[in-house]
Amino acid sequence: MDPFIRWLEIIKFGVGLAVLWVVVWYVLLPLYKGLKSPMGTESPSPKAAPPQPELPPANPPKEPPTPKEIIESAKADPILTAQLVRRWLKEKG
Repeated sequence: MDPFIRWLEIIKFGVGLAVLWVVVWYVLLPLYKGLKSPMGTESPSPKAAPPQPELPPANPPKEPPTPKEIIESAKADPILTAQLVRRWLKEKG
């Protein structure tokens, strides 16, 4: 028998053993461990979240403008006020 063919047979046998080892190690052993343990015992226990420090709000909510402030801003810039009223009417209509 040719030595080259003999080496090919040895390599083929080694690759087969390697594939068998990978299947056993990564498929059958985890499956066996999962079936062996009772349900729910293998999952890690939930850890409590670390306490979060209380931060002040970044932008405190603004109070709505008073009617007097609205009238003053409308008198200050009538063009902007007219555009705002037109936009409101388009949204309502």
